[in-house]
Amino acid sequence: MAHLEKHTSIHAPVSSVFKYVIDPAHSAEWISGMESAGNISGSAKGDHYDWTYKMAGLIFNGESEIIDQKQDQLQVVHSRGGIESTWTFGFHEEGGDTVLDLAIDYSVPVPVLGKFAEKLILKQNEKAAEDSLTVLKRNLEK
Repeated sequence: MAHLEKHTSIHAPVSSVFKYVIDPAHSAEWISGMESAGNISGSAKGDHYDWTYKMAGLIFNGESEIIDQKQDQLQVVHSRGGIESTWTFGFHEEGGDTVLDLAIDYSVPVPVLGKFAEKLILKQNEKAAEDSLTVLKRNLEK
C-alpha cells in the first residue's frame, strides 16, 4: 500500500474548513482527479457515497464510507471499488488559521496499470494531493 501525507494552512475558521471538506458533494470541486460523488447518504460517521475518480487517464468507480469523525477535528473515509484507500483528514487551529493534515493510504491498481507505471503513478499522486490542497485553500480563502 502506498502512503502520502500533505499539510496546508488555510486562513479560515476550523468549523468552516471542516464543514466544507467533510461534505462529499464538494469533493469534485477540490480533489484532483475526482470526477464526481453521488448517492450521498450524508457526511457523518457511517454514511456512504459513490465516486468516480480519474487516475493515469483511467476512470475508476467505487464507494466510500465515513468510518470515523470528531467534530472540527477528524474525519476518516475508507474507499473500495476501483481503488482501495483510506483518507484521514485532521483539523486544528493554529494562530487563527486552520491547519489541515491529510494522510492517504491507497493501493495502486497494478494489475490494471502495470508494474512499470506504478512509480510514475505514485509521483503523480503526490502532485495531485499538493494541487488538491492548493485548490482547497483558494476555495476557502475567497
